[in-house]
Amino acid sequence: MSTDLIIADKKTGEPLLDSRVAARELGIEHKNVLDLIYEYSGEGRALNASSDSKLGLLGVIRFEIRKRPGSKTGQKEKWALLTEPQALLLITMVRNTEESLVKKKQLVDAFLAMRDAINARRISKAVRRELTDALSDSGESDRTHGHAYSLYTNLVYRAVLGMDAKQFRESHGLERDESIRQHFTPVQLKAVEKLEKLAASLVDIGADYDQVKSTLERMAARKLAA
Repeated sequence: MSTDLIIADKKTGEPLLDSRVAARELGIEHKNVLDLIYEYSGEGRALNASSDSKLGLLGVIRFEIRKRPGSKTGQKEKWALLTEPQALLLITMVRNTEESLVKKKQLVDAFLAMRDAINARRISKAVRRELTDALSDSGESDRTHGHAYSLYTNLVYRAVLGMDAKQFRESHGLERDESIRQHFTPVQLKAVEKLEKLAASLVDIGADYDQVKSTLERMAARKLAA
C-alpha cells in the first residue's frame, strides 16, 4: 500500500493527513472538511458548532496557511494537518457510500503503511548506530580519519546491491545529499541491516577492514550461488 496519501512531520516524523487530500479522496469539498474540523474541534464554534458536546472531540488542530498558488490578489489558502487519531475520527463523520468506504479503507491502510515505514527507518537508524559505535570504539574511525562508516557501509552495499552508495545514486538519479535507504526495497533494506549488524559484531571482536570485507564477500557469493 502506498504511503503517498500520508505525509510525515519534518520534525517528529509523525504521520499526518492533509485535509485537502482527505477532501479529494473522499470526494467532498475541502470547505466541507474544514467545516467538520471546526465543528468538532471548537476552532470555529461560531461557524457550525450546534452543541457543546461536539467541541474538542478532535483536540488541538494544526493549521497551515499560505498564499494560494497563482493568486494575483494575495488570496490565502488554509488547510489542516491531522494526526492519525484525528484523521480516523474525521473520516467516520463522512457519510458512507460504496465509493467512500473504499477510500476510507485506503486512507486507513495508508496510515498503517506509513507507520511500518517509520518503524523500519527507526530500526535502520538503530542498526547504523551499532556500526558507528563499533567503529568508534575500535579506533577504526580514527585510523580512517573519519571515513570508517562510509567505507564499511559501502562494503555492505556492494555485498547486497552490487554497487556502492555513489553508484546507487547515479543509477537511480538521486541527489548527492539524498538518503538512498528510502529507495531500497524491503528485501534490500533487511539484507543491508543484517550485514551491518554482522560488520559491527566483527569489528567488536577485533576484525580489521580486510577481514570484514572478506566475510561479507563470502556471504554475498554464497547467496548468489544458492
